[in-house]
Amino acid sequence: MKVVVCVEPWGLSEASRAALAMAARLQPRALVIALAATEGSAAEALAEAQRLGAGRAAQVVEVGLENLDVGALGKTLSDALVHLEADLVLCGARSDGEGRGVVPAAIAHHWKAPYLPHVEELSVSDGEATVLVRSGGMKRRLAVKLPALLTVGATLGVAASPPSPAPPSPVEVLRLHELDDRTLNRASDLGTLEKPKRKPHAATSASDLLRRW
Repeated sequence: MKVVVCVEPWGLSEASRAALAMAARLQPRALVIALAATEGSAAEALAEAQRLGAGRAAQVVEVGLENLDVGALGKTLSDALVHLEADLVLCGARSDGEGRGVVPAAIAHHWKAPYLPHVEELSVSDGEATVLVRSGGMKRRLAVKLPALLTVGATLGVAASPPSPAPPSPVEVLRLHELDDRTLNRASDLGTLEKPKRKPHAATSASDLLRRW
């Protein structure tokens, strides 16, 4: 099973560290992959992610990634998940500072997977994730079929298996045109739709004009 943890390229938030800790507890049954997207370098963030338990690191690199809106960034990361053949995705509930926590929802939308926020406990068995969430002041245990995307809050802390003393492995570089046949070749094109081409038609009456309008 492949568990992908999406992390901030500029430095891990406390929530991302908690997500990595939760993913690390699924080992050795799961391969944990840290994923970032930026046109610059995410080497330090991904190296820390590997020290916290990720066995593999990948970065989407393309000119224009820094200028993408939330929807386009979610599309980019979802295409990377298809390329990586992810079974389960964990994200920090929000970045430190002014993070709004909307990117994970955008990823789940484009990945077409169930989305559960603020998961506090996680176990996986037979293609299904069992999670503990809080709702309406109560704790609820839910089961969700994989693939699925879950977010983890910073309040869980980062208690995980001891950091790996081994040096981080090389970062796998992904480019948009290499991800999936459905991915557009350039980041600047993401989020745009080609307008359908229609043949011109001459209305024969006022009622015909209103109907076609």
